[in-house]
Amino acid sequence: RRVLFRSRAAGLTLARGEDVEARAVLSTLDLRRTCADLLGSDASPALRNAARFRIAGQTARVLFALDRPPAFAFAREVPDAALGSIHVVASLKAMNETYDRWRAGALDGAAPVTLRVPSLADPRLAPVGKAVMTATISGVPARLFDGTWTAEKRDKLRDTALVAAEGASPGISARVVAARVIAGPDIEADLGVTAGDLDGGELAPDQVFPFDAAGEGNAEAADWADGRTPIRGLYRSEEH
Repeated sequence: RRVLFRSRAAGLTLARGEDVEARAVLSTLDLRRTCADLLGSDASPALRNAARFRIAGQTARVLFALDRPPAFAFAREVPDAALGSIHVVASLKAMNETYDRWRAGALDGAAPVTLRVPSLADPRLAPVGKAVMTATISGVPARLFDGTWTAEKRDKLRDTALVAAEGASPGISARVVAARVIAGPDIEADLGVTAGDLDGGELAPDQVFPFDAAGEGNAEAADWADGRTPIRGLYRSEEH
C-alpha cells in the first residue's frame, strides 16, 4: 500500500496494515501507480512529474481453443514458419486510420492483428489433436468514448480477430471451440497496469529522451531510467 521511509526506501506497509522491512523495494507497478499509490505523487517535484507520465493502453487479446491445428498456406513448404508471430495488416493506410480511431477512443474492425499458435511449438498446451491460438489486436483503446466495455464490443474484437485469422488460414472460424476476449480493463484489473498499457507509457520523444528540443531536462526519462528511481533503495521493473 505504501513504501516505508527512513531517509530511503526501507520496506512496505501492506494493505492489511502490516509493515515489512527490507533493504530494497522493487515495484512491478507502472510509473504512475508507483508514484501515486506507493509514494504519494506530491512528495517531490520529481514524483509529481513522473505521476503525470502519459499512459494509455492500445492492446487487446483474444484466446481461442481450436478443435484441430490450423493450416497456413505460407507454411506448407516450411512448417516452422507458422511457429512464430503471424502479422495480419490490411494496409499502411488502414493502420494509420486504426490509430486515429484509437486516439478518439473508438474501435476499428480493420485493426492490425498478430496471431500465434503456441501449441504448434508445444503440443502439451492443448489436448491431443486440438490447438490453442492467440490474437493480439493493436490500436484498441482501454477507455472507450461511448461508455464501458459491453458484450457487444467484446464480440467485435473477437470478430476482428477471426477476420484476420481467416485471411491467414481460411476456414479457421469453423474450428473455434471457445474464445475469451481480454481488453484493457481486464489487463488493468489482473496485472495492476494503468489503462492496460503493457508498453509502460506512451513512446513519445518527450517521454523517452532525457532532454527535449530546448535542451531542458526530462525528469521522467532521466530520473527513472533503467529501473532506477530518485528514491534510494526503490527500483522498478517493467516486467508483468
